[in-house]
Amino acid sequence: MDIFYSIVFYSVFYVLLSLIFGIIIEYSFPTFNKSKKTVSILIEVILQTITITLVVYIIEIMTTNIKDIIDPRMSNYGGGGQILGLVFIATQSNYINKLNKLEHSLVQKYIR
Repeated sequence: MDIFYSIVFYSVFYVLLSLIFGIIIEYSFPTFNKSKKTVSILIEVILQTITITLVVYIIEIMTTNIKDIIDPRMSNYGGGGQILGLVFIATQSNYINKLNKLEHSLVQKYIR
């Protein structure tokens, strides 16, 4: 039962960290504006993707260190990445809208 509490603790910890950082990232970048040129949106998406990658890396380092200190048995717990992904998708609607715009632009230009 002890491992169950550890899993719950780390899951909640991942949700809180990814929620905080996801909101910070969302408001650090310009809001979606469909009248912007595709190149501008592409640059924003690339920069936001790099930022997300760096933040995920930092969160993984933080949680790994905490896992090792609090409960070394949790070092094999691999659910954090999935939680980070789900919460980051939920908190970054402008990022999703920009990706959708890029996809639509590319489909219109190269596929149809």
